[in-house]
Amino acid sequence: DGMTELTIEALVYLRAYSTNEAGIVQKWAGNGGGAGNSYIMGVNSDGFLTFTVSDGTVSAGISKARSTKVVPLNQWVSVKATWKKPGDMHLFINGAEDIALPSSVAGYNTQQIQNTGQEVRIGGAVPSGQWFNGIIDEVRISKIARATSAKLAFVSRRVRPQDYVLFTMN
Repeated sequence: DGMTELTIEALVYLRAYSTNEAGIVQKWAGNGGGAGNSYIMGVNSDGFLTFTVSDGTVSAGISKARSTKVVPLNQWVSVKATWKKPGDMHLFINGAEDIALPSSVAGYNTQQIQNTGQEVRIGGAVPSGQWFNGIIDEVRISKIARATSAKLAFVSRRVRPQDYVLFTMN
């Protein structure tokens, strides 16, 4: 069973950019090519939001997008990535659409995201081995491409990171 639409949303409080891409949410084998890979949303070393989806094959079927704006440090930010067959991708920062890529620009025409058996991971990136340096909250993964400009209401509540109890998950 493959997905033909996907939305990943989260609230992030990023303290520093990693030396490589740090995953916010991923279902990725980390082999670089495509086998065993499904999707990854993260922040790269320059602070840009990134989103990659794969059809789970080795040779093709990878679509990629990168934001034009940097994810700001030391504040709560709503981030969202959507994908819809055959590969149209959208990235949102704080509810505003940052970039919209048709499949012809996003890369290969990924037809569906395969269920590859990989675990969903929050806060780390298998390909780079980098951990997200901050707090991730209110993660939502949907099998549909959700409405474009809705941002998570949590951002406007002015919640401080010190108001949270943090748990380490293995």
